[in-house]
Amino acid sequence: MVAMSSFGNPAVGHLVKNLNSTNVGLERLSAFLNNIPFAGDELQAIKNKFTDFNELIYRLTQGEGRSRGTIDGGVAEQLKWNCVFLTTGEEPITSEFSKEGVKNRVIEIEENEVLVENGKDVVNTLIENYGFGVERFLEVLPTDSYLQKRHTEIFKQLEKKYQSTGKQTNAIALVLLADEILKQYIFEDEVLSLEQAGRFFAKEIDEAERIYDKIIDWFNQNINKFKEDAIGEVWGKYETTDNEISAIYVIPKVLKDYLIENGISFDGIKEKLANLGYIEKDPHGKFTQVIRLSNVCCRCIKILIKQDMDVESNFETKSNELPF
Repeated sequence: MVAMSSFGNPAVGHLVKNLNSTNVGLERLSAFLNNIPFAGDELQAIKNKFTDFNELIYRLTQGEGRSRGTIDGGVAEQLKWNCVFLTTGEEPITSEFSKEGVKNRVIEIEENEVLVENGKDVVNTLIENYGFGVERFLEVLPTDSYLQKRHTEIFKQLEKKYQSTGKQTNAIALVLLADEILKQYIFEDEVLSLEQAGRFFAKEIDEAERIYDKIIDWFNQNINKFKEDAIGEVWGKYETTDNEISAIYVIPKVLKDYLIENGISFDGIKEKLANLGYIEKDPHGKFTQVIRLSNVCCRCIKILIKQDMDVESNFETKSNELPF
């Protein structure tokens, strides 16, 4: 509400919207706002319409609606927008399985402390006084050439300090530039530092690393299905080096089914995993290895274990024995 009060009435139902809307409704509202921020309250209101929020993020940040036909066989005007989207929610908008493209489009801020002590008074003040913030901002806004130059300077400083992806660095540099102008000409307060900006960068943004870690967690949860004396379903096997699990062989369909359940395509991630040294190809460059499993030759995906990875030991020790 504070953010939207710069543009107009920030009350819920006015510039702050309930997100319980159809896809077409979200597109039309985005196009109507055009380049005014879209403020959506309570992200959970539309959670049942999406398997996750990744699809919603891609759809809104693309800046254009779907191409649609008309009754007479023509093509309807395609809606376009250039909005910043502000959302609130009780859980993160991205997940551990979100792709890099999703992570790069989002700045997530988790806050568990009270930010406003007298919330009721603040809300009443905002509803009674609004719509002049942007006007004041435009009055003090520097020239385009200065903005471009200063944005590039901040971008390079962030890039050097955090070595993050260009898309996220670009967005955070824009936030710091706007804050710099606001603090200098309007609020007369201390600007956000490069160190403070560090909290805005997505952590563990490398998609392949995150997925690899989830695969190892999944293996640990189902390790009994990989043992030689497994009862029931057999999903593969593992091999050991110096009493430590060093590699896992997984039946391709089993691994692919697990990834699909979490919205991940094995074909889309396998090359990255191989380049990082987590999947070992066979001598012919295939992503599967020929092994003997339950006395039958078959092809399995070979996943190598990081040396520092916490993988359940396959050795059982009696209470009166030491593991070494």
